[in-house]
Amino acid sequence: MKKIFAVLLCALFITACSSTRGNLLSKVEYHDDDVFEREEYHYSSDGELALVTRVIYYNNAPDSSWTEYEIRRNGQTTDTIETINSIKRKIKSSDGTIRSYNLVGDEWKEKSFRKRDEKGGDITENAVLVYDKKGRILSRELYDPDETDDDHPTFITDTYKYIGRGKVIRIESKKEYRDGSYHKEPIRKYKEKYKNGLRTKIVVYMMKDGKFRKHCVNTWKYDFRAKVPLKSFAYSPSDYIIFRRPWQKTIWTYEK
Repeated sequence: MKKIFAVLLCALFITACSSTRGNLLSKVEYHDDDVFEREEYHYSSDGELALVTRVIYYNNAPDSSWTEYEIRRNGQTTDTIETINSIKRKIKSSDGTIRSYNLVGDEWKEKSFRKRDEKGGDITENAVLVYDKKGRILSRELYDPDETDDDHPTFITDTYKYIGRGKVIRIESKKEYRDGSYHKEPIRKYKEKYKNGLRTKIVVYMMKDGKFRKHCVNTWKYDFRAKVPLKSFAYSPSDYIIFRRPWQKTIWTYEK
């Protein structure tokens, strides 16, 4: 298998451990039994995650990138600043806001802004989210923030339907501007299953010739007590039904 090699060094300021398992040590993704991506997690002396190294293999062509992290405390909030290759920056604040910037000349220009709400949804300057009485998301509808100009980007929107305990159907649609207005067309469907709040299976369908056709199947295995993933598998429809042979698998390893 031809392989691309890419190295990404990240200092992540999140917790990657649980009370019933040790710290996460590695995450390895295989494609057809060959290693495609390997992540290794490194911790400080007090057990906090300090660094993640990532290597991606594909086509034998080396391509390295790097990410720097900085923590700033501003009164009641804490900002995590991620700078990628000195030209892209993302600032994640403890108040739920996330801002993205690109370096233009010697000045950082804001590219996007969003905020996580108390239910975990995104609130952005160009999106409307609707929840049911149980706090479950029903739809995520994007819109053009300035329909008076000549720039009408294509948007992706989602609708959700809950069909029994632990089962969700999500329809992904494309909103495309043509003939003076936006038109919405479904492009993907996802059938998802959850157990103890964790997704255990997803079946993806693609729109083709006016019908949703099965595209792939993904499954997960967990330590449900610790609520951490152990293995995941991705199948083509025929391999899942006939051979049960995944084309992709991911394995997480933890300290004992």
